[in-house]
Amino acid sequence: MEEYLELYQQFGPPHVDFDRRLLGPEFPRELETVSRLWFSCGYRPGIAAYLNFFLLREFIVTHDTAFPPRFQTFASMAKSFYQTDLFIREITDSGARPTGGISSEAVRATLKGIMKRHQRISIPDWMMTYFGFSLLEMVEKQCSPLTEEEKRLHLAYMAKAYRIMGFPFSERRDWMERFSRSIEEVQSGASSNLQKHARNILLLGEMAGVSSVDGRIEGMLPERPRSVFKTISSRVRPNLFKRAAARGMGRLLMKQAVGKPRKAVPVALAAFLLLSPLGHAHAFSNEVDEYVAWLGGPQARQTLGIEKVSRPEQAVNVLEVTFDGKADQDARAKIMHRIARDFLRVLFRDQRLTTASVVERDKTDRILDHLVIRVAGEEAPTMPGKD
Repeated sequence: MEEYLELYQQFGPPHVDFDRRLLGPEFPRELETVSRLWFSCGYRPGIAAYLNFFLLREFIVTHDTAFPPRFQTFASMAKSFYQTDLFIREITDSGARPTGGISSEAVRATLKGIMKRHQRISIPDWMMTYFGFSLLEMVEKQCSPLTEEEKRLHLAYMAKAYRIMGFPFSERRDWMERFSRSIEEVQSGASSNLQKHARNILLLGEMAGVSSVDGRIEGMLPERPRSVFKTISSRVRPNLFKRAAARGMGRLLMKQAVGKPRKAVPVALAAFLLLSPLGHAHAFSNEVDEYVAWLGGPQARQTLGIEKVSRPEQAVNVLEVTFDGKADQDARAKIMHRIARDFLRVLFRDQRLTTASVVERDKTDRILDHLVIRVAGEEAPTMPGKD
């Protein structure tokens, strides 16, 4: 058995059943770190990770055999890259819309769905583990220098994400590095489609604004794949005319999943219920509309930047505004307290439940930090028609 397969057996197994306690007490810091890194890294890590993948002989032969359409043409490769970018932006909360990362049930469902598609075409789990860590390494190279703490939080988050997705991973960086370097030692080499795939991914990189000639992509590759790339680089790099054309076409046509940088916030209890299939979304939207009207009518709406709370997404926006402290602090306390109390009542089906008793009931459920602990003891005036 190859060394990397022996080491792989020691990695943490997939999380078959999700429990919010898996996120752990450091999850908000992990999510914030991951989101910040992935917002700032641009598209070079993704292009480099794809190129590295093509330089590993068994990896690309397995994929081309199991699902030929994925990389068959430039258009299909562009679609694959965009779909990968979409889902990684959801995981890392660095896309156009906030997701809360893996604290979101919707994001976890996306991960499971992608895993099932790979299992249907019999892609080995260890290949997926390698690609996941390869992406992590590329992002860290792009964002360097990083502190040891930033690297620890980054790996801890991605390990949880990939194990939730459904394949083994480890928070032991030394294990992950040994595993990856061992794979590269054995697998690095040319395959029949290498030059075509490399040519297409470098051209796609140019469309995304990632230079194929400044040496930075090559510098991101691990040592053994880089040595293979050097033997073909002059034949696969697009010429000046193609690079210029690709940049122009990219500005016009290329879809990008990355959003504008913002602080990532885990999906709190109210937002979790909003996005879940429990049927509370529209009721909650109406409730928030009442709260906003009660807190000052048009003036409060102007402060919150919302004319009419008529969709669940707008209700989430109200929560985000309160998280960021943009609203008046008294109004914030009132909104937070009432939303937390009413949603906890829905969750536990207990009309006399108080925020304090919930905190006592389960101190390990850190997701409540964002809606309960911050406002515990903040009593809101009684809203007309309530209680």
